[in-house]
Amino acid sequence: MKKLNPTSLSALAALASTAVITASGCQPDPASLPDPLATLPWTLSDREATIGSIDDPDHVFDPIAHMALGPDGLLYTTHPGEGLVRRWTAGGVPAGSLGRRGEGPGEFQYPYTLGFHGDSLWVWDVLASRASYFDLAGRFLGLASSRPSPSSGDEGFLRPVAPLRDGTFLGLTPPMSTAIARGELTETPYVRMDSEGRSLDLIWTQRWERRDVFGGSSLSQPFGDADLSGFGKRGLLVVERRAWTGEGDASERFDPVASDTGESLHEWWVLNGEGNPVARALTPVDLELKLITDDAVWGIERDDLDVEYIVRNRLIRND
Repeated sequence: MKKLNPTSLSALAALASTAVITASGCQPDPASLPDPLATLPWTLSDREATIGSIDDPDHVFDPIAHMALGPDGLLYTTHPGEGLVRRWTAGGVPAGSLGRRGEGPGEFQYPYTLGFHGDSLWVWDVLASRASYFDLAGRFLGLASSRPSPSSGDEGFLRPVAPLRDGTFLGLTPPMSTAIARGELTETPYVRMDSEGRSLDLIWTQRWERRDVFGGSSLSQPFGDADLSGFGKRGLLVVERRAWTGEGDASERFDPVASDTGESLHEWWVLNGEGNPVARALTPVDLELKLITDDAVWGIERDDLDVEYIVRNRLIRND
C-alpha cells in the first residue's frame, strides 16, 4: 500500500483552517493503534436520499464537479456545463441555484470547486481565475481573484485553485498524468499565492510515483491511485483505496472486494493525522465518492443511460 507523507497530511489540515496546526510533542506509538484488519470495517447504510431524475425538470442537472455541505444543512453542487451552483435539502428537494453563465459579478464561466469560509460560500471559477462569494440567502457578496504566473520550473504555469481565509490563494502547477506515468514528474508543490499570482510560501509537496495517475483528459493508464481527502468537524479525514503492492499484474490492484452477500465493494484505508491506518471502509463499486462528512457519504451513481444521481448514505463507524 502506498504510504502518505504525514507532513503533507498535517499541512492539509492546516490548509483547511488556514492556521498552522502543530502536532503534540507526544506522538502515538503506531504499535498501540488499533489493527484495522482486526476490527469490523466502516460501512454505509442503505441509500437514505437520491437526487436526480430524467423526467422531472426540477431534478435534471448537468454533471457535477464538486459538492459541499453548508452550515445551513443544504448540499451545494457545482455544474460547470450549466455555469451555476445548485442547492438541495438533505432530503433531495431542490432549494434554488446561485449564479449563471457570464462574466459579470456573481456569474461564472466555469464554476468548479467550492467551499465555505464561516457562513460565506466561495465558488472558484477556473476560467476567470477568481472566487465569487455568496451569503446563505444566495446574495452575491464580492470577488477575490488571482492570476496564473510562470512556475519556477519548465512544467507550465502556477495556477490559483482556491481562496484561503487570509485573503491569499492555494496554488499549484497542475500535474499531467502522462508526465507522472513516464517518471518525468515526481512532485507537485502546493503554495500560497497573492492576488498578483506571486508564490508566497510552500504549504506542502505532493510526491508522485509512476503509478500515481488519476482521471481526466490526460489519463494515460486505466488505474489511478490518488488519495481522497475531506475535512470533518474533528479534523482531517483521509481515505485511500488499497493500492497495488508492486507484485503481480498492476491492473489487478483495484479488484473489488466481495461481501458475504456477493456485493462488489471497494476497500479504503482511513488514516490519522500522522499517516497511520486506524480503520478501513467499504463502499459500493458503483458509487463515485464526492463528499465525506462526519456521519454521511455523498456521491454520484449513474444509471444505464449514464444519467447522474446524487446519493447519500449514512456512514456507520465502528469506533
